[in-house]
Amino acid sequence: MRFIISYSVLSVLILSIADSQYAIEFQGGTNIANLSNPGHLAQSATWTTRLGFVGEALTTFTISNDCNLQTGLRFIQKGTKANFDFINSTVTINYVELPIYAQYQLGNFSPRLFIVAGPAFSYLTNAYMQGTSSIYGSYSHSSIEQFQSYDISLDAGLSLRNPISEHFSVVGSAMYSNGFVKIDKVPDSNEKTRDVRIAIGFAYIFQ
Repeated sequence: MRFIISYSVLSVLILSIADSQYAIEFQGGTNIANLSNPGHLAQSATWTTRLGFVGEALTTFTISNDCNLQTGLRFIQKGTKANFDFINSTVTINYVELPIYAQYQLGNFSPRLFIVAGPAFSYLTNAYMQGTSSIYGSYSHSSIEQFQSYDISLDAGLSLRNPISEHFSVVGSAMYSNGFVKIDKVPDSNEKTRDVRIAIGFAYIFQ
């Protein structure tokens, strides 16, 4: 609820300075996630990336011919995978994010290509660990108490917009996200979120 209120207030403020044109975007896709230093979770484990889901609703405000501001709400799965001894485990950390991005158009051609960068503020909604053990079989348990309730990241990447009519466009994005918060509550831990994501969807342009 706090993120929805923040998004609404931010949208009104941006509309007060933006051009009359704005677009509503819906995108969905996948990400490859890991933690920067997950060794504290299990000292002898081999840590690898995991696949997750990304879904977002964004509003893009036109500031000038080449520049946009973008914000919205995003659901994203982060975490990591581990293999150690007789256990294969996946750590899933679910966030709702409020991104605030600046977009700058590269060149003057169609489809329109933008470089995108800015912070994202994340709220933890759920976290759990699940996997299989050769001794105990499959297992799943909540680990939300282990992690901080928030994260802050800096995101950067590319966005593509291909108009198919006066008001509709196909959109896609490829982003890298680098978290700055030590998300594990244990004092001597140093786990921070990392992920690369690809998403595709559509936009409706209001003029």
